[in-house]
Amino acid sequence: MKILLFVLTSVVAIFLVTEIVSSSSDDTLTPEAMLHQSTAFSLFN
Repeated sequence: MKILLFVLTSVVAIFLVTEIVSSSSDDTLTPEAMLHQSTAFSLFN
């Protein structure tokens, strides 16, 4: 059970890091990127 929790948290951490890196590399947010960001945000809520 602990291993499953560790895998889940590491997957979420990797996803968050890639999201931050990809968003910081883009200076301007396109409407498509903002739409993708809002859909990803709504999935977590």
